[in-house]
Amino acid sequence: MDKKSESEGKLNVDVTESDSRLEDVQYDLPPSYDQVMDQPSNISRKIGWCVDVDSAECPSFQTSATPCMDRNEALSPTLLPAVPFDPDEDCQMLKSFSKGIFGTDEKAVIGVMGKRTWKQRLDVCEAYQNRYGKSFTKKLSSSLARVLIMRPQLYLAYDLYEAIHHTETRSSSNSDGSTYSETVHSPLHRNIIEIICSRSPEELKDLKIRYENELKSKNDLIKEIKKYTSGKLSMLLNMLLTETRDFVGINEQKVQVDVQRLNQCDGSVEDKLFIINLFGMNSVPYVERVAEVFQVQTRTHISELIGLYFSKNNKEALLALYECMIDRGSYYANALRHAMTKRDMDTILRIVATTCETDLGRIKNLYNQRYQKTLEEGIDKHASGTTKHILLAFCGNPRS
Repeated sequence: MDKKSESEGKLNVDVTESDSRLEDVQYDLPPSYDQVMDQPSNISRKIGWCVDVDSAECPSFQTSATPCMDRNEALSPTLLPAVPFDPDEDCQMLKSFSKGIFGTDEKAVIGVMGKRTWKQRLDVCEAYQNRYGKSFTKKLSSSLARVLIMRPQLYLAYDLYEAIHHTETRSSSNSDGSTYSETVHSPLHRNIIEIICSRSPEELKDLKIRYENELKSKNDLIKEIKKYTSGKLSMLLNMLLTETRDFVGINEQKVQVDVQRLNQCDGSVEDKLFIINLFGMNSVPYVERVAEVFQVQTRTHISELIGLYFSKNNKEALLALYECMIDRGSYYANALRHAMTKRDMDTILRIVATTCETDLGRIKNLYNQRYQKTLEEGIDKHASGTTKHILLAFCGNPRS
């Protein structure tokens, strides 16, 4: 990306082959938001990695590993393909939407775009362009355009770019006591951790391809992670992205060796590197087995060990990795709750929009069980305007 484009705070997004029906759109980068780490939640449920069905109705989701209750459990989408579906009829309903997202017929936008899958929304936009000779996407705010039009994997790549390249304005003092403002690079580590550490190896491979090939910046993701993160966090993220994990079957003798090594940890640099390597270079089943044997032998949960010897971003990344191995829905429920308290609409939009066609139903149930209130209640309280109603529609709220 050239300096002029970067200084304007914009990122051009290429239209891919399957998106060739739409025009290129420039999206403004969102404002910064707080980086605060919650206390880790209790991890109490074990799951496996199952394979998503490759739905002809939603090609935006390629076959990928997704955690669920067990390997045979069906997905729990809250947004299903509309049946019957007529894109020409839908675009006629949107015709009165002529003054932006807060135009004369906001309900039509929510009722149509909020109740259609990603592929169906793309078909509606194509019909709108063909019928009226205008791009419907240009009427949307940049954040809603990403949510409604981008395929989920490209949406994640774009949000990852924003998190890595985030800048904020800080006040500094001159030697004479006067103050001045300066713009500094300030990566949103929490978002980087969430996007990378919550994805399966297959999803990370896809994310890396889209980040490097479908964003016009054409930046190398691994080089960017090395440049804009540091220390053990950078090491762990790069292990996950470089596909170094060993997927050979579980060797019980090696498990015992690693458990003994964990039991001897005292917080030294070598011990921390060992734990980083354990999580970054081994398969999910292997790490789960090591954690299980470690807990049986020491009566200590591996998350306690992480909390004892790591802090801040390193701690958050390792706990995110482990919780997603055990139950990714649980991790997303926690992330949504944190985003609610910080009014972090970008994170709420990202999680809801990228899970509503797969496993948002189960995430909602976990959120309700843990916080004694529904996800919809949280959205209703903390979101506003059309964004709120689109989120509620994606959650399956029939009144949206």
